[in-house]
Amino acid sequence: MIEELARMPALTGERRGRRTISPKRLGELAEATLLPKTQCLGFALAKPWGDSDSYDCILDSGWKRWRTQVKCTACCFASGYNLEPIHHLRGHGRVLYTADDIDLLVAYILPIDLWYVFPIEAVLGAKNLVLYPDGNHPKAKWERHREAWHLLLDPCPQTECPEYANCSGLNWRKCPLHASQDL
Repeated sequence: MIEELARMPALTGERRGRRTISPKRLGELAEATLLPKTQCLGFALAKPWGDSDSYDCILDSGWKRWRTQVKCTACCFASGYNLEPIHHLRGHGRVLYTADDIDLLVAYILPIDLWYVFPIEAVLGAKNLVLYPDGNHPKAKWERHREAWHLLLDPCPQTECPEYANCSGLNWRKCPLHASQDL
């Protein structure tokens, strides 16, 4: 289904007498796509009433609730997909997100059905995120965040564990070394 959506004239920029999809509609499509993705990964998702908050939804990973902003892009330029981590603030215009606004920015590249997961600390001060999903571009600096859902999981509390480096980004309750331990 995603492949069919990505080929729609409204998303590819082909006009043929039709309007291209608005950024707001594109964002709504990404938010709708986020629900099944997060459910399959075992996260709970809550949507605040209205759209007055600086975040689109709350992702619950079981140990933390993340105020999450969803961004989407559908057009590739020079092998990169461009996103701006900004929101519009009445009286101030376009403003960069801060840790007071959101905890997490998730970016969806619709034509290739790919997600990037950014804790806000990773993008603070960045005015533009150019994502190169093929990973071979010399300016590809955000690829460690591609499908990085593991960043939302509870880190292993056993820092002295010899396998800590291997399980620190995973849900330690599922780590084979710690599954049988009461931590």
